[in-house]
Amino acid sequence: MTAGMRGLAEAGAERLRRNPYPGRGLIIGLSPCADYTAHIYFITGRSAGSRNRMLEAETVGDDRAVTVRSPDEGALANPELYVYRAMRCVGGGLAHVTANGRQADDLAARMGGGEGFGRVLEDWTYEPDPPIYTPRISGASYHPGAASRGGAAPIRGSAYAAYELSVLKARGGEPGCRMGSVFSYGKAEAGYGHMVHTYADPWDSAPHGGAERAGIGGPGPTDAPSALSDPPPPFEGEPTVVPILPTAAENLRFYYGALDGGNRVAICVKWVDNADASAYSIELLNRYGTEGPLADGR
Repeated sequence: MTAGMRGLAEAGAERLRRNPYPGRGLIIGLSPCADYTAHIYFITGRSAGSRNRMLEAETVGDDRAVTVRSPDEGALANPELYVYRAMRCVGGGLAHVTANGRQADDLAARMGGGEGFGRVLEDWTYEPDPPIYTPRISGASYHPGAASRGGAAPIRGSAYAAYELSVLKARGGEPGCRMGSVFSYGKAEAGYGHMVHTYADPWDSAPHGGAERAGIGGPGPTDAPSALSDPPPPFEGEPTVVPILPTAAENLRFYYGALDGGNRVAICVKWVDNADASAYSIELLNRYGTEGPLADGR
């Protein structure tokens, strides 16, 4: 745990707190004790439709998946963009995936059959929701306790917890101009993780944004010029370093509290045992529905 990483993680958490509308986001990282890998998925919303969502756990074969639901699914114009499984376990613990759309199911199926994370995502692109063209964000983790990882892990034979994150978006917001990035972390660092989300930090385009974000004066985040931009700008740059706390419950509370109080909708934390990645717990919190911890998944 270096001072440099601590500083980056503190800045990353503050960046999330100062962002009024990150959209949907995911974090993957390693617990401070290095025994667990955390997957964190959150949803924020500005419109009534975006806020009318909740997270639920469901059984899919041997997997305890997390699904995004809407109470009015029958009335949705594009249900495939609102209703999807966001968290899956691959091959009984060969890997775990989290994503903001139906690519999660495709990743689980095809990685379980031997395809790599990046290869599967070559067949996907940003969401078909003009004029926003919301980025698709995805992540996968690999665990040292998975003795036979087959084709599910790109880092074969590694003794370390590892993970990958991806962002697929429209370059410059133009349809037909797909940009895809995969970021690989071959050795996770205890107590830290990386975060991506669909929409950019509005302070990035605000005048003197860096100084204001650091607390050297300036308006609050909702006064930033692009804070209420429509469509919102997509995520830019590399994944953000953030802290991973000692327990699933602590991460649930910390990151739910970091989301804008007016726009936060739901959050869940999957806590994977690195010694036996088929063993994991799921905790979730819905602003507008059921909340609380869920039983261990095996």
